[in-house]
Amino acid sequence: MLFPLRPRCDSTGFMLIELLIGLIILSGMLTLVYSSMDSLTSESRLESTARDIASELESALSESIVTGAEHILVYELDDNEYWLLGPEDDTSVQIKDKRRNEESRRLELPVFGEGVQLAAVALSRDKIVKRGQIRIRISPMGTITAHAVHLTHNEGGKMTVRIGTLGGTVDVLPDHEIPHDIEVIDEN
Repeated sequence: MLFPLRPRCDSTGFMLIELLIGLIILSGMLTLVYSSMDSLTSESRLESTARDIASELESALSESIVTGAEHILVYELDDNEYWLLGPEDDTSVQIKDKRRNEESRRLELPVFGEGVQLAAVALSRDKIVKRGQIRIRISPMGTITAHAVHLTHNEGGKMTVRIGTLGGTVDVLPDHEIPHDIEVIDEN
């Protein structure tokens, strides 16, 4: 007989109910691990975005010095994006139409990580812009308008990218506090 009618008492395998209980416990543990990892990924997206901005600023400053041409960094706070405008007369690109519009000069930069928002751009301690468009000039002499970019994450994280004037020193700082007693400007 191939299949006995009675189960053997000395069997060494697991019963179906034991396997189901093990799977339920394992799925509960995975749920806890996933929820704790989700907060870590939001923090890493915020830090990655801040480091992308810092890297792009340093790269744009270097390119302005090397090419001897002015670049302009544009922050669009309402649309939560930023981009770099290349020089107006780029000799490395042959263009039939000598009039170049801004769209043709626009060099795309990395997009913000999921949930990361461009909260404000501080141009000085008493001038912070929260809406509109800001244009930062990067000169071929190695200077850039000093400013700070305040980033937030929809889960509460905050970071600041601070740019110094001379030499374009760039710092990425955890957290930030935008003072409430200063003039907030609408740059439209």
